[in-house]
Amino acid sequence: MARQHRLICDTNIWYDLYAGTITWKELTKWGGRPCIAPFSIAEIVGGLSLREYLHRKEVCKAILAAGPTLLPDEEALVSGGSVQPEWEMALQAVVKSDSYREDVMQLYLGKDVVDFNIVKFLNAWRRSHEVAWMRGVARAVAATCPADISVKYLNAMANPNLRFPPTLKVSTTTMNTYLSTQESIGAFDQAMQMRFAGLAKFEEIECYLAVYKRYLTDLVCKPKKPLPNDHLDHQLFMYAIDNWHIITTRDTVWQQYVEEAGFAHRLRKL
Repeated sequence: MARQHRLICDTNIWYDLYAGTITWKELTKWGGRPCIAPFSIAEIVGGLSLREYLHRKEVCKAILAAGPTLLPDEEALVSGGSVQPEWEMALQAVVKSDSYREDVMQLYLGKDVVDFNIVKFLNAWRRSHEVAWMRGVARAVAATCPADISVKYLNAMANPNLRFPPTLKVSTTTMNTYLSTQESIGAFDQAMQMRFAGLAKFEEIECYLAVYKRYLTDLVCKPKKPLPNDHLDHQLFMYAIDNWHIITTRDTVWQQYVEEAGFAHRLRKL
């Protein structure tokens, strides 16, 4: 059997497929096998609310009907572990249920609890990864940016105000010049090697790291604060390990990061 590309779909692709904004035929018209990442399931199921319950139930139903390939979660990917069946079971639990109680975060079929912990667990899993992501961004800025820039940025990042002061803005040229120095490259590589110490083939995340550097540059140069949902978008690139694994998204911001990072060949725009 000929080898197929793996299409690493972001979460919104699954919403769009259910809504009919895109079709399965459009998604696969250039060939390839659509895949779903565990944190997309965590975002859909772990983010359940009473208002969105019925909608998300239909999205879960559409995912199961489509039968995409389930990817390993981040921990398993780094450690070389296998795919955990609990992720598909989470989708099945939502589809099986007929009601949801937001106050106790439980799915019900009639009066019976369908799965006591699944929504709580995925909500906690998603939030813990988002917190770790935000801390990681702060460490990466501190490690790779000039000291005067990183101190100002991190102080502003800790400020509860949403907008950064205009005086913090840094030119892209200044940042790119610094990021190309051996000092910055060495600090970034060291920070990332510590982050992914268990990864057997560090070169497999070269796309992830290149996109991350473009993202950090954009944060500091705008300037703007990182958002928890940025974690979900960026983690997709953990799976872009070679030219057979293609990121599939309609998000123009992340499309731009990929192109600027030199990995447009691992991107499929929809």
